[in-house]
Amino acid sequence: MKQHIFFLFAGFLSLKSSAHLNNCDSTGNTGYMLSCTSQIQPILPSDSLQKYVGQYLLSGETITVYLKENILRAVLPNQPEFELAFVKEYEFTVKGAPGFIVRFETDTHKDITGFTLIQPDGMVKANKVSGVVNIASATPVQLTKEQLDKNTGDYLLPGNTLQVKRNDTILVAKIPGQQDYELVPVSESHFTVKGLSGFSLQFQKDNKGNVIKCIISQPGGNVISIRVRK
Repeated sequence: MKQHIFFLFAGFLSLKSSAHLNNCDSTGNTGYMLSCTSQIQPILPSDSLQKYVGQYLLSGETITVYLKENILRAVLPNQPEFELAFVKEYEFTVKGAPGFIVRFETDTHKDITGFTLIQPDGMVKANKVSGVVNIASATPVQLTKEQLDKNTGDYLLPGNTLQVKRNDTILVAKIPGQQDYELVPVSESHFTVKGLSGFSLQFQKDNKGNVIKCIISQPGGNVISIRVRK
């Protein structure tokens, strides 16, 4: 079973769409093919897609879903990426794999908890294990000063404060006593840290659209930093 799931994201299904995949769920449900791939796909702003970004565990394999050039993509380690084409909220087709649907699931607060991968011979479920991904390979985007200002402020760290400020058209992060680090935007809320491989910041908003915290991703793990001042 794991090998067949792996092949989906390795790109073999676009060439072998007739292959038999035995990934039915425990009830044996099959026949979930939907002809959505022929529809014209709407273009969504990156913030509308941001909620789907994260890492998902699927039968022992970690699938990373991330934004690149305002397109949602999915990839397994050391494998080619697949583009997820928007159909409607919480539902995407897998480009290049006819009959494959990714349907995201939410809890009562509308937070993404996982997704169901629907394929011609059945379906499998993946649980979301992290909302932060390594976005070092994502393409930088250009943001307005107003967009950058939404993320500025002071964020609490253990025993210190992270200061995020704007210098003209550049967002910088600084911890007192250390140098400034330029933050390179790859979306309105995701930034890599220039000169520091493996470091990134994800700014998160409340239901009113106000930034309330940032998640600092680094090689040793993730740190959640609460915003205390704009």
